Amino acid sequence: MFSLVNKMVLMTMLVIFAGILQGKAQQVLKGRLFYGNNPAKGAKVIIAPRSPLSETVTGDRYFYGNDQMQLRNMNAQVTVTNGDGWYYFSNIGAGSYIIKVCQPNGTVYRFTVAEAQYSFKFVPSLQATRN
Repeated sequence: MFSLVNKMVLMTMLVIFAGILQGKAQQVLKGRLFYGNNPAKGAKVIIAPRSPLSETVTGDRYFYGNDQMQLRNMNAQVTVTNGDGWYYFSNIGAGSYIIKVCQPNGTVYRFTVAEAQYSFKFVPSLQATRN
């Protein structure tokens, strides 16, 4: 029996694989989260284009990523880390983004994707929570 985390990771990988089979170029962003030296299993992570709204919302230390309207307004994608702390987002184009770990004091990471065409991009490994 699959847990919700396993189902979300499996669905993400199936979408990526289906795109490859259909000949569509997939742009996959991959990162890893830790609690100290241990992988952050089952952590909810969002990615959103940087905007005044996404900066404000992700700056909230207690943003859990549960408000569907807010996520939609930010044009955010949501995923969950697998058992090894890895997370994946697909079809992330060129632009400036924010990654937010959705838990109390969750890490916020800002970065830019410069290339419009790529297969895989890696986000540096991060601690899931900030001090």
